[in-house]
Amino acid sequence: MDGTELENFVADLERLLLPSGFRADLRRREYNAHGIQLAEFDIIVSGRLGSSSVQWLIECRDRPSEGPASGAWIEQLVGRRTRFHFDKVMAVSTTGFAPGAIVFAREQGIELRTVNRLTPADVVEWFAAENFTLISRSIHLTFAKIVISDTEAPERQASASAAARVPLDEPSLFRPDTQTLVKPIDAFVIAVSRRPELWPVDPNHEWSSDVEINAQYPTNSRYELDTAHGYVPIPGILFRGTLSIHVREIPFSRVLEYGDELTGERIASSVAADFTLEEHAVRVSLERVTVDGTERLAVRMARRT
Repeated sequence: MDGTELENFVADLERLLLPSGFRADLRRREYNAHGIQLAEFDIIVSGRLGSSSVQWLIECRDRPSEGPASGAWIEQLVGRRTRFHFDKVMAVSTTGFAPGAIVFAREQGIELRTVNRLTPADVVEWFAAENFTLISRSIHLTFAKIVISDTEAPERQASASAAARVPLDEPSLFRPDTQTLVKPIDAFVIAVSRRPELWPVDPNHEWSSDVEINAQYPTNSRYELDTAHGYVPIPGILFRGTLSIHVREIPFSRVLEYGDELTGERIASSVAADFTLEEHAVRVSLERVTVDGTERLAVRMARRT
């Protein structure tokens, strides 16, 4: 975990615990009246309490080679609190705190948090698994025949037939209600979504099936083709394609615990897994957070850069 990842992790967890109207901003810079940077803060939490606004600082430290965070770092944070007028300061360390740092933090009212790495076995009692199971559906269109009404004039039928001869992934179907062009593959996905019975009842196993859908469109919700003789409405499309379900076991990429160093209280446990979804790097995480003796579960999925 690098410094940026640690800051993101802490900010995400603290946001779960903040009351409505509060925010947590990452890596905010402070400048003087001449535009010269004075400091950069890892996380600043701000909001209003009654008629007053409050602001507190969270600083994160991930330096395994240096061992437990020292009292000197706590002294620096006390100085930052005074200089920049923070109401509260919290220090977060991945390597714990030296005894002198803990004593000084208690004296100065600096809150201490630790982030510890765990193993999958450490969270199996509440997560009930040692990995994520990713179940994904795929829809593949192989054929689409656009139906043209025989009530259209011959020249309009001929123009529509010519306009329909386009690749399946090219926007060619006009939607009058949204004034947009739609790909045949998108129309197929919509047609599949209206037929849930095409999918198996138990989706937890690998599965694939060829399907054929004869989609019919009411007069007031038809696609249209832009032709040399104007827009021609489409009463139906015959689709053929393949539906598939894929199952993958994704190992945890991160198992962490977030705790209060001064009270020994565990605030949250977190498991996360990284994988690729539709060519995008994605992280899914599940946090078990304790708030006033009540436990909550928070699920997040985010694209990784």
